Amino acid sequence: MSRLRIRPARSADLEAISELAELERAQAERQEPDLWRASPTARLAHEPWLAYLVARAGEVTLVAERHGSIDGFISLHPSGAPAGLRFRGSALGVDEFALRRGRAWAEIGRALLDSALRHADPREPALLTVPCARAERAKGDMLRAAGLAPRCAMRVTRLDRASPEPTSDDAKARRATPCDAAAIVRLAEHLVPHRHGVHLLWREPPSLDGYARLLARRELVHLVVEARGRTVGYALGLAGVPPSPVHDPGGSGCLVDEFVLAPGGDWALTGAVLLSALEDEARVRGDVQLTVACGRGEADKERLLDGRGYRRPVEWYSGVIGPTSSRRTDAGPARRSTPIAPAPPGATPSAQSPRAG
Repeated sequence: MSRLRIRPARSADLEAISELAELERAQAERQEPDLWRASPTARLAHEPWLAYLVARAGEVTLVAERHGSIDGFISLHPSGAPAGLRFRGSALGVDEFALRRGRAWAEIGRALLDSALRHADPREPALLTVPCARAERAKGDMLRAAGLAPRCAMRVTRLDRASPEPTSDDAKARRATPCDAAAIVRLAEHLVPHRHGVHLLWREPPSLDGYARLLARRELVHLVVEARGRTVGYALGLAGVPPSPVHDPGGSGCLVDEFVLAPGGDWALTGAVLLSALEDEARVRGDVQLTVACGRGEADKERLLDGRGYRRPVEWYSGVIGPTSSRRTDAGPARRSTPIAPAPPGATPSAQSPRAG
């Protein structure tokens, strides 16, 4: 029996790597046809990005080879520590990770992951983040066996249906202004750490001035919900996010990264008012789908989204590797995710991957 060989990818492997990526896209489309419909030019758009990963110094791209055939590949990109988490160390993000259909994740997938992690700096801890489609059960089992856990899910819905009319007479949602920054800062203390790797708004720890600047940006969606004269929740996200070059959802999307109620808030009523306002705002801006980040432990928010038909196509697994793996990383006043590596024009890691939600 031929021994499995894990080695660095080279330019001669690009055709095989592109084929594996195409097979993964087809599988993703079968799982979630409304969310992951492949673009007709997906392979043509994806190949330059894969070539960039193979050629770029500092990027770890490996292939699994047996009998002269490439059965899988992985790309691991290092970056700085996530801002806002109580974590001292680096960050590692896996964005491209595919096996040939029928191959064993427990054997080949684990060998690729372990080999990639050997390229990490052994002198400091690192926060590792790996996306996994919920339908990829064998991959999820392998990630859990490797010590990772699902920390965040991206909940997604199409906006081609009307939002339910709010049922709460007390709660009213409206667009936020910079004058709401102080109230939002107080609510932001209750953000749940989401290490999902696609955070688009923050590159610094949150602050009063920082929120005031964000609330002045017209391209952002910023809403508050009030009840009995008090601000009891807010939502902050980015509208007009273009679809990735490998997908064809029919238009742009809105990514809501902060969706927060005050402790003890009524998600079924107050949260529903805020969610309806979010959906309406995204439609007004011309978006065709809405994505909301949900962290582990946000059960009430998840129940609201479940009841409104939001899908959970992908989860982000994460964990700490390295010499101080017992260090806490979930604590902190706000969550911040892994910054991504620089990309060639028109391409980003999260935009190219079928796991981009």
